[in-house]
Amino acid sequence: MSFFLEFDPHCFLNIVAKLFLEQDPFEYIKSQHSFVEMYKDEVVGLEICKTHEEIVIALDSNVTSLLEADKETNSGNLSSKGEALQNAFTFFVTTVSRKARVPIPLDLCHRIVSHQILFNRKLINLPREELKKVIPDT
Repeated sequence: MSFFLEFDPHCFLNIVAKLFLEQDPFEYIKSQHSFVEMYKDEVVGLEICKTHEEIVIALDSNVTSLLEADKETNSGNLSSKGEALQNAFTFFVTTVSRKARVPIPLDLCHRIVSHQILFNRKLINLPREELKKVIPDT
C-alpha cells in the first residue's frame, strides 16, 4: 500500500474510493460475511476482507507514517510529494465521507477539517488569533 501511496497517491486513492462509492463493491464489503460463509467450502482461499472503516484506518496509518517520514527528511516541512499525498488523502476522505454509512474516525475528521482550514486560510483571510480558537495547535 505504501508503494502505491508514494508512487501516485491521487490515482491509487481514486481506485480505492470506488470500494466506497460504487454500489456493487460497497454492498459486497458490507455483506461479505454471509457471502464468505455460504461459499467458503466451494472457493478455496475465500476470506473476509477489511471493512470500510478498517480500510480508512489502514490508509490513515500509512499516510501518517509517510508524511512523518517526509517531514523528517525535509527539516520538518512537507516536500511537494508529501503535500500531494496529504492533499490526495484529504480529498479521498472528504469524498468517501459523503456516504453517510461509512464511519470515519473522529480524530481523522478533525485532522481533515484542520488541514482544510489551514490550506484555505489565505482564501478566508482568517487572523491567526481567530484560527487558534478553531485549531488550538496552530
